[in-house]
Amino acid sequence: MFWMWCGIIGFGLLGLIIVLLVAGIAYQGIRSKREKRKYPPPGEMVDVGGYKLHLYCAGSGGPAVILDAGLGCISTHWCLVQPEIAKFTQVVSFDRAGLGWSEASPFPRTSKQIVQELHTLLINAHIPKPYVLVGHSFGGLNAQLYAATYPDEVLGLVLVDSGDEQMEKKMPPVPGEAVAKFFMKSLISYLMAASGFYRFFAERKIPKIVSSPFDGANLAVCTTAKHFCTIAAQFRCLTESLEQLENMDRSLIKNKPCFVLTAGLENAVSASTEKQKIMHETKVIWDGLQKDLASKFVGSHHLIAEKSDHMIPFRQPELIVYAVQELIKTYP
Repeated sequence: MFWMWCGIIGFGLLGLIIVLLVAGIAYQGIRSKREKRKYPPPGEMVDVGGYKLHLYCAGSGGPAVILDAGLGCISTHWCLVQPEIAKFTQVVSFDRAGLGWSEASPFPRTSKQIVQELHTLLINAHIPKPYVLVGHSFGGLNAQLYAATYPDEVLGLVLVDSGDEQMEKKMPPVPGEAVAKFFMKSLISYLMAASGFYRFFAERKIPKIVSSPFDGANLAVCTTAKHFCTIAAQFRCLTESLEQLENMDRSLIKNKPCFVLTAGLENAVSASTEKQKIMHETKVIWDGLQKDLASKFVGSHHLIAEKSDHMIPFRQPELIVYAVQELIKTYP
């Protein structure tokens, strides 16, 4: 009798999970379609070979400044930086394939593939060379690899709390990181995105970092299943991306003008003393990697964003604008 009731309860729970999953998928699909109509791309959609990427241009003149956002961020997250740079030159932000308004790519989300897609995007959108590449976090990896792959197209780089090829090897494990990586590499991540779980969490738990005209659009395009699945795909390919950076020819870019901007503050955490201690140790190692990154460029400028955590584009956007202005002065 006991086992019979266990079976009935088990089947009941399974049925409830299936019902909730189906309801979540329907909810996610309906909301995504509505918001796609409500929030069209602010820029243009450009074909890069069977799928289109979103690109937003502002300003005029040259050299053109190309903005590549962090791993889960999109073009509108440059909302405090792009308008200021547009006052003195052309500036371009874009969404990597699968993020924001860009269509998904059938290819792995490695830095090498992202660089090739960006190169095609800039050619097809008729953005004149040379470029100043501004990369935040994961975008900094892509900026460095782009410069090494197409050195004749790049005037210089601004690396905003950028990743470094040694970071996976040197950074200490963060509590819960192994579980997070498991989710990212499994079907569970896709189901959570497709069923609207991530959307539900984002709408209620993620605070606004900055208020902008794009708030509604940001929430809409950053809570689609496509967006979350692409973030997971980038995580899955991160080790390969770091290897691609490590194997590139740095002699091709070491003499290029470069500004390295490093966060001065630790990311705020509401956690145990032990986790705060680990976060502090992580920050110390990260700062060391930032110094190493600056040393890889001859005559680089290393600036500390004293009032900012990792999200420098939101906390101290003026520092990024300053670095771009100074770098452009080297342009004949």
